[in-house]
Amino acid sequence: MHLGRTFAVYFAWKVAKSILACFGILLVLIVFLDYVELFYRTFTRDGFNAWYVFLFALFRMPTTAEVALPLATLFGSLAAFTMANRRLELVIARAAGLSAWQFLLPGAVVGLLFGVIATTVYNPLASYMLNRSISVWATTMDGAAQGLRRTGQLFWARQDGRDGEWIMAVEDTGDEGLTLLGVTVFRLDEAGRFAERVGAGSATLVGEEWVLRNARITAAGRPVQEVEEYRIHTYLKPDQIREAFAVTDSISFWSLPRLIRIADQASLPSERFRMRYQALLARPLVLLSMVLLAGVVCLRFARMGGTGKLILAGIVAGFVLYVINEITSDLGSSGVVSAVVAAWLPALLATLTAVALLLRQEDG
Repeated sequence: MHLGRTFAVYFAWKVAKSILACFGILLVLIVFLDYVELFYRTFTRDGFNAWYVFLFALFRMPTTAEVALPLATLFGSLAAFTMANRRLELVIARAAGLSAWQFLLPGAVVGLLFGVIATTVYNPLASYMLNRSISVWATTMDGAAQGLRRTGQLFWARQDGRDGEWIMAVEDTGDEGLTLLGVTVFRLDEAGRFAERVGAGSATLVGEEWVLRNARITAAGRPVQEVEEYRIHTYLKPDQIREAFAVTDSISFWSLPRLIRIADQASLPSERFRMRYQALLARPLVLLSMVLLAGVVCLRFARMGGTGKLILAGIVAGFVLYVINEITSDLGSSGVVSAVVAAWLPALLATLTAVALLLRQEDG
């Protein structure tokens, strides 16, 4: 039987509305939890302002939520298909001559469309808001920036140049690595011994110098000194700084090809950028696979029993896919495997598995 336009639009809207509702709930939870964490970590620091902390959590929320988009798609599709099953809409559709493939088609189209929008529109917006949040934090709450680590790791740089030898540790970055948060510089003397420690909430690249604002200088044998600006020379070019410090979350989908090309021209490693670019290209297929997995576990007639176990199995499968995707992403970012393979393989495996299960369930 031909899939009617009215039914297709109706069910596509149900799936889209359910996915958006789940994603909205995740956004609220992320903002709340992030705000609580930031408040706890910064309320005792100089320059603390609860309103700016909330704005910072709100501005970086889209980037954090981007990671949870596949799970929101899975949960939203599960909810939409389960409700349709319990309302006997599946029975009515089958009685009208529709197959499971036709029933799933509107939801699959929604998953693909959401993936395209997430890559081409949502990701650039999230990157822009993340960079804005870091800029706002660096200029308004500079004293509270140290100890605010978003990436889970420190970035390190070492240089022996015009200002002597120094080692820099950075907690977070924005503006493609040209703005730093939570900066600590260890300066060494001519004999390679520790000379002084310089801590600052933020630093920006101005010409060939890092400018640390509201810096605290600590050295043995003299009291702590506070200065408005502290400058250190760097031989690193902006391209090298992007490779060393840039967090891929802060780079827009549309900017990644340019950075990959620049890194290749400068003979710098570009695996992290390639992996991020391929992962964004594969996102529509990832969301499609989430919709198909939800269809596998929810299109069984509710009165046949076992629906709860199947839904639980679908949720577990979604989390397993998420873990596999994170592992392959790390492998691709480190250059162990090709970025194309690392980004596309989990989505292809999930899609093919869901299609195989649907074929077995529908056609025997």
